[in-house]
Amino acid sequence: AAPSQLDEVQAKSRQTRKYTCATGKILHVTYWNTANGQSFALVPVKGKQLLFVNTIAASGVKYQAGSYTWWTKGPRADLYDVMAGEDA
Repeated sequence: AAPSQLDEVQAKSRQTRKYTCATGKILHVTYWNTANGQSFALVPVKGKQLLFVNTIAASGVKYQAGSYTWWTKGPRADLYDVMAGEDA
């Protein structure tokens, strides 16, 4: 099957950031901010690229994709599966 196209989403800006995990693994995350105020993050999870959608956060910027949360604050970021428990 052909990949889906999101032609209706008009990106106002796009940027890619590099994050280094404590284990040394490097994650390249691409962020899109749209003209209508939405924002998205493309995050590699278990060998696949997942599209995360911005959601409300007390501080920083929080994104959700299914059971996964990608939460950034300043230069730091955390990726976790909410189904895996508090210490995951």
